[in-house]
Amino acid sequence: MTQPGRFTVKAKFRQGIPKECQSMGWICPSGLEQSPSSLKQLPKQNEWKKRKASGIVDDGLGGLPLRSVILVGIAGPSGVGKSTLAQKLAEELKSPLRALDLDWFFRQEALPHDEKWGGKNWETPAGVDFEGLRAELQRVSCLLAEADTFPAELRVFAPNRRRVGADGLNVLQGRRALSDCILESRQQPALSQGNTLYVVVEGFLLFYDSAVCNMFDVHLWLDADMDMCCARRFSRGNASQKPSETDANWFSDVVWRHHNMYKSTQIANASTACTVDARLPIEDLLRRCMGHCISTTIGDEQEDRRCCKRRRG
Repeated sequence: MTQPGRFTVKAKFRQGIPKECQSMGWICPSGLEQSPSSLKQLPKQNEWKKRKASGIVDDGLGGLPLRSVILVGIAGPSGVGKSTLAQKLAEELKSPLRALDLDWFFRQEALPHDEKWGGKNWETPAGVDFEGLRAELQRVSCLLAEADTFPAELRVFAPNRRRVGADGLNVLQGRRALSDCILESRQQPALSQGNTLYVVVEGFLLFYDSAVCNMFDVHLWLDADMDMCCARRFSRGNASQKPSETDANWFSDVVWRHHNMYKSTQIANASTACTVDARLPIEDLLRRCMGHCISTTIGDEQEDRRCCKRRRG
């Protein structure tokens, strides 16, 4: 522990330069702080899994993590219910973090202008900082994989200041030891003693960027027709909406047209995604998504437990 509210994790990059990872960013040994988006070499879960499978304990990327961090991605059209499902799933999985949101990574200055309807077009990938999202997911995963206890807060930094603020957004759901989260992570016998933490992320373009999509261990695609999504989106009652954004014609011409434009790319990137019908009651949605999370990751979790035991021994 370096100071109240911050904790330190040591890691190595490919160049073999040791760095300390703190809750507020990456700090070089010299004390020079680097922005999270500048991180290019942070080891990811897939790299850890490949190293474990080949029996490599340390190849210059740092040792094996203390625990497995499972990234769960939820994508689907705007208004389909991703945010509601994501938060309930995070709670059911006993995630230490609230559900993370792709919308935090929109860069307003990069959004194209909508010639027909006026204003910014928020429905395209042009305005999403995918590189920043990837860096933050890597940083948060590393912190959770290596730390023993949580700080008072864990902030995510993103360009959408209206959503996350200038100082980042605290995504920690209460302060408690990581070991407690692990013991509570699942009630099923196969996972009750597992060294596993879950992080849930949602966004309507979450699977569009292949590098971001490949970071997720679990892919969930929430599906519904246009009328249902339109009704749900308008029911939010966002005070900042322009009059045109409560028009069904606008939803069809802008939101749904762009959804169809990018859907095939997302489905192709997340070829193993579990497609879930959003018309189901939330209890049934949650049950199916929970089942898919468990069936998809249980093999990796068992191997992670064996590796962590070897490391501690």
